Amino acid sequence: MTKTLENLEIPSLNQIQKSTLQTAEKESEIISIWFEALQEVCLNMLALARTSYS
Repeated sequence: MTKTLENLEIPSLNQIQKSTLQTAEKESEIISIWFEALQEVCLNMLALARTSYS
């Protein structure tokens, strides 16, 4: 089964931009969650260090 050029669905620039934006938003959300978790860990380590040395 061969596909001709007319049968291929080529996404429009608008579709590509929308897809790229959605991907970037998801990645941004994941990075934000990671940084929140990292901040929590650092704050807990700081609190632990303070109680250990006092």
